[in-house]
Amino acid sequence: MLAVLGLLSLPCALAEGNDMFSLSGFGTLGVAYHDERGVTYRRDVSQIRGAESGRIDPRPDSMLGAQLNVRLSGRTEAVLQAISREAIGTGWAPRVNWAYLKYTPDESSALRLGRLGLDLDLQGDLADIGYAGLMVRPQVILNPRFFEGVDAETTVPMAGGTLRLKGLAGWTRGRLLSGGEVYDTSGSTVYGGLAEYMRGGWSGRLSAGRVTMAKEAEGVDALREALASAPEGHAALAGILMENRRQDFAALALAYEGGPLRTQASYTRVVSPGWTDQHMFYANAGYRLERLTPYLGYTRFWMDSSLVSTGIPDGLSEATDQFNAVTALAQSAPKVNKHVLAAGLRYELDDHMALKVQADVIRYKDPDNLIDPAQDATPADRRSWKSMMLYSMSLDFVF
Repeated sequence: MLAVLGLLSLPCALAEGNDMFSLSGFGTLGVAYHDERGVTYRRDVSQIRGAESGRIDPRPDSMLGAQLNVRLSGRTEAVLQAISREAIGTGWAPRVNWAYLKYTPDESSALRLGRLGLDLDLQGDLADIGYAGLMVRPQVILNPRFFEGVDAETTVPMAGGTLRLKGLAGWTRGRLLSGGEVYDTSGSTVYGGLAEYMRGGWSGRLSAGRVTMAKEAEGVDALREALASAPEGHAALAGILMENRRQDFAALALAYEGGPLRTQASYTRVVSPGWTDQHMFYANAGYRLERLTPYLGYTRFWMDSSLVSTGIPDGLSEATDQFNAVTALAQSAPKVNKHVLAAGLRYELDDHMALKVQADVIRYKDPDNLIDPAQDATPADRRSWKSMMLYSMSLDFVF
């Protein structure tokens, strides 16, 4: 992590006193603890390791990032952002999240080209900047979170407020661990847009987009061949295959920040052929009392847990029963049913640093960001609800 800062600060050291370069950074020193045996807690599905039972673990939330801005002209800027955090394939090695050119033809418009963050969700671009968020971690982290392509936005005055319009298109990046298997989203196409209206302390956002997956999940070829001869194999396969899968999402969000009160709520729906619709809702509120802000948050994911049968009755043979079980587990991977109730305190140490403590009551059927081998080995329509407590503490800072 220190190497990231050293490398990115070098140009600034050489150009001290020159406003062509600017360096900023952010980080989180966090620990998480739970005692649910056999379960590993991850911040999101882009991590392969997390907090194991009975251990105070820094892996889910700790990170360090640095951002270099280079002013190339009055209207053009280059931005490079690198982050060191626990991630699939790279471990703690620094990873370039943003690397783009930005052109601003006027004060109200901007065009960016390169590697960018997806910010169609309220927490999108700020998911890794803990200091910017009220809670220890974002309640919903949509994946994939980065893409290579272009986005453009403009803001216009409207009815005493400001309307921001944005569109984007490109190819996603990132690997995810779900259902015990790693899936590479790289090369998947994405496009979308948002309209956000801001007036006073209020802001409302409507966003929508589509991701079309480019690659097939590993180990599916043998299952595809076997399902080709099953009575309901085609219908079952529709919920398993990933290549060329479309995922359409739409989100509506509302936020308010004024005086001591800070609150937001968001609802997202994801639709994909062969899958039941996925719904995500979250809300949080905090009330600042000088330096101390107590807060509450609630998150819910829900979707139908039903699965498509192969059409082969159970009990015919050991081989057909195993085939039915494998098909059911493959369909179970994208299922998400979970409730999270969080309560915490945020204390402002100064204008650049905040200390947070938080307790989460997690009730879940499907592992999602958790690694739970027992649940992963059970078909979604047979899973029972489980509960666990998660305790977290973080020191967030910007510089």
